[in-house]
Amino acid sequence: MLNFLKILIALPCTLAVLYWAIMNEVQSVWTLSPLHEPMLMTNGYIVLAVFLLGFLCGAFILWLNIMKDRKD
Repeated sequence: MLNFLKILIALPCTLAVLYWAIMNEVQSVWTLSPLHEPMLMTNGYIVLAVFLLGFLCGAFILWLNIMKDRKD
């Protein structure tokens, strides 16, 4: 039951972020460092990249937390 509730909450949030990222065509100028030229990117790509980075960081933290419980 708890897994169903997690999916029920996570799926609409994920779909909303994906929909917003696809439909948003506003462009922004991004500078990664003073040595690179500024890049013109749509905000949707930036949101997707941040969303993916947050997911990967969360998965890494979860993996670190369960390392002590795993037995080899």
